[in-house]
Amino acid sequence: QLYRAQGMLVTSLARWGQSMLRGQDPPPEAELTSAEQILKRINWQIECGSGGVLEEFANRAEELSAKMRRQADLLGDLEFEDLKVKRETLERLQKRGVNRHEAHRSTDATIQTFAALAEAFQTVATALQQDDGARLTVMLGLRYATEKIHARLHESFERLDRALKQAEARPTKAALRSWRKQGMPSACDRDVLGHEPCMVCMTTLDMDERSETADAAIQLPCKHCFHETCVSSWLHRNAHCT
Repeated sequence: QLYRAQGMLVTSLARWGQSMLRGQDPPPEAELTSAEQILKRINWQIECGSGGVLEEFANRAEELSAKMRRQADLLGDLEFEDLKVKRETLERLQKRGVNRHEAHRSTDATIQTFAALAEAFQTVATALQQDDGARLTVMLGLRYATEKIHARLHESFERLDRALKQAEARPTKAALRSWRKQGMPSACDRDVLGHEPCMVCMTTLDMDERSETADAAIQLPCKHCFHETCVSSWLHRNAHCT
């Protein structure tokens, strides 16, 4: 119940601040005066465990950051059997909110809420003629929170964006199988096999063209050869040849 109450307070103060940011007049001084005792009881602190409005908002922002990081981890673990499965999987995730548009929308909404809370605090502090020292303490907390929240949201969004790009460019298992050297004696030149190293693990390539082991050589469309397990791992995170 306390958590819900804190959430409602943050939402109400943010809406109030947003109305003023849109150019609407602040509440009449008489109205603020009549609610003075209520406004004085609002805890604006951001310190962990303070139960303040700014702490509650910072927790919300961190929940959004954690959500984007979890989505990035989910995308990083994806493997696709073929192009049809890849397309269907990415479309399903997009419908469930794992996409750049939703991440942008949520991030912007969080930043706008913070700006509204700052506006609400300044209005309350002015109306109640709050002590300069107390006001400065909260303003410093606002500045600290701004830098921290922006950095965390930016880092998490960039991580999600990278994971989306990697998933979108990731080769399917069917594509990797089609690149195998088996049955293609000319795929990786004999002068290369046994002399040139795999550029991922830096050990020599398998010289046995009939090899069916995990270390058999595999040639990418760019004509470079690698160990199959090495290049599979590399291409899971990168959309280009080494």
